[in-house]
Amino acid sequence: PVYRLYCCGLRLEDYLDVYLDVTDFRAIHQRPATPDTPILEHAKKIMEKFFGEDALRRLDYPPSMLQTIHDGIKNNKVTPTIFDAMCAHTFKHLEENTLSSFITCDAYTSFIEGDKAHRKNNPSDIGESDIDAVYQKIKTYQNA
Repeated sequence: PVYRLYCCGLRLEDYLDVYLDVTDFRAIHQRPATPDTPILEHAKKIMEKFFGEDALRRLDYPPSMLQTIHDGIKNNKVTPTIFDAMCAHTFKHLEENTLSSFITCDAYTSFIEGDKAHRKNNPSDIGESDIDAVYQKIKTYQNA
């Protein structure tokens, strides 16, 4: 939440949303399980959300990248990796424009200090049993 607010202050929250949506897209569709939304429909929703006529803000992506994705959707050749180039471009954009300034900003420092104080005052919040349970849950999900 702190990073999202920081991105909002720089008017880059849409890039963060793109990154989160396309990484979720890949995670959902690379699994053998059947997702709730078919892959073609999901890809169309993402493109419409960020690049449709009703999009709230215009994002700066190379036209050739967008055209490749549009062509894949139009020709029904959507794979879990269709947004990988967009994901890499977005991560690089966020990294270059926010990451170094974020980790040195007052909001991040306050967040870290508050988190350290909370863990110091509530050591039972992060017990070995909790970590083991979370680890087992993640491993079960990954192996499903």
